[in-house]
This record gives sequence, structure tokens and C-alpha cells, in this order.
Amino acid sequence: MRIWCLYRSDDQSQVLATCETVKRQLLVTNVDGSHRGKGYCIASVVTHPDHRGQGYASALLHNLAQWLDGPGDALASMLYSNKEAVSDC
Repeated sequence: MRIWCLYRSDDQSQVLATCETVKRQLLVTNVDGSHRGKGYCIASVVTHPDHRGQGYASALLHNLAQWLDGPGDALASMLYSNKEAVSDC
């Protein structure tokens, strides 16, 4: 498991958004046969309540996608979501 954090460049103690990835082995089959590859589960995407709605989680996931397509060498990824319902009560 790897934890990813987006923080301010001038204050690294202030985490703006975070998520985690878990690497998984995949077996991919197509007309050419089967082969193994890396896949990643993305979970626990969280933005600090004071910074929600400012695009920080989107920026974090964009940077993560670039890593998955490059050094992460991912064949696939899956985002797990459990967004809580917000009530006006």
C-alpha cells in the first residue's frame, strides 16, 4: 500500500488531499493469449474539510494517473468510492 499526499509547497505540514493505492497482480487475456501485469486499487480519497471544492483531490488524482501511466506501469486501475451523503438536518 502507498499513501499519496498533496500539500502546500510553502507548508508541507498542511495536507490538502490524500489517497492510497494498493498494487495488485492482474491476469489479462486477449486474442493473443494471457499475460500478467500490474493493476492498482485507488481508495480513501480525502480532502480536508477546509479545502473542499477547490480541486485538490482532482489534482491529486490527475498526478496519480500520470504516475500510473508512467513509472507505475499500470495495465488498469480501479477507484473505490464510498462518498457519504450529506444532510441539511
